Amino acid sequence: MTGDQYRQLLKWIQQKQPVKIKTQQGEATFLPVKLYKDVKKLFVYNRNMQLMNIALDEVVSIQPTRIYGSFDRRGEQYKRQRAASSPFFFSCRTIASYFRMEQKDKGAYPLKGKRIVLCASRKLDEMTTLIEKQGGIPLVRPAQGTVFSKEEELTQEIRDIIRMKPDWMMFTTGIGVETLLEAAERGGVKEQWLETIQQAKIAVRGYKTVAALKKIGVSFVAESDDGTTRGLIRSLQSFSFTGKRVVVQLHGDTAPTLKQFLLECGALYTELLPYRHVAPDDDVLETLYDEIVEQQVDAVCFTTAMQVRFFFSFAKEKKDVERLRRAFSEKVVACAVGKVTAEALSEEGIDRIVSPELERMGAMIVTLAKYFEQR
Repeated sequence: MTGDQYRQLLKWIQQKQPVKIKTQQGEATFLPVKLYKDVKKLFVYNRNMQLMNIALDEVVSIQPTRIYGSFDRRGEQYKRQRAASSPFFFSCRTIASYFRMEQKDKGAYPLKGKRIVLCASRKLDEMTTLIEKQGGIPLVRPAQGTVFSKEEELTQEIRDIIRMKPDWMMFTTGIGVETLLEAAERGGVKEQWLETIQQAKIAVRGYKTVAALKKIGVSFVAESDDGTTRGLIRSLQSFSFTGKRVVVQLHGDTAPTLKQFLLECGALYTELLPYRHVAPDDDVLETLYDEIVEQQVDAVCFTTAMQVRFFFSFAKEKKDVERLRRAFSEKVVACAVGKVTAEALSEEGIDRIVSPELERMGAMIVTLAKYFEQR
């Protein structure tokens, strides 16, 4: 669409002007209510007063049209109010439906008009659809970075740990347990790796980690009581680590609080990361930073602690992190998919965090919608 077409469409929206929209799929009459140029979407009500969105790239033409019908007092009053700015009018039934929809929109569409940032790089279709169904505008700003398998390097690290004969092994992700086992098998040291794990004392964080260890018959002596790193530290308080060889499996997140705790307890600390993580482009992080501090977005959804680390590291090194924290304490809502991600936000100085009880991406969006609905 040209600039003139955008301006004309905005004028029709202001005038509550019904339009006939022709797309590649067909033609129908709608009431346009909101235009978002950045995502190229037009939100409209159809004749049944159901809120929909139309991709502007699919639009062939948009023309003003009339909806004829009889009028009652409310209709006549509405017609007089709009007569100066628009020659078009609605039927009484359409007007009544429109006013009812306006009144209940907040409940029916709790994210109506809210700009929701997604920092994830997977399950985006599922989350964007869920946001749009509740009236929101999803903005994708992937902050996950790129993950590379370490392959031969990882196999060598596993061999080094086998020779080390650690006193403790701490596992923090289920996928990490599985990836290490697969790497050990590829390197021909699976049996030695399993023996090393079974001979060490095991501590775990997270239900997925517990399930992965149980699958290979490994029991543990310490478990996080709430699935967080802080919970894991609480479970380790009664043990002595002086001079103990401790291997901590991570999945990108450096877990600084756990590392500090173990070093202060005198442990000989070794990290094991199955993957190599490369930070996302600065351009993406800078766009996200600007949108947050300028309060151009309403919420930011983080789905991993790694996203939090990358973004706040960027803000600390190249921007004003205190300004970022202020924005999160004012208009912009920080949303976390689960306890580990919420913990990472908390460690970065974010106090207001919306997070679901069920640690799923869909549940995160639903919880965020309920939060806005209750405000």
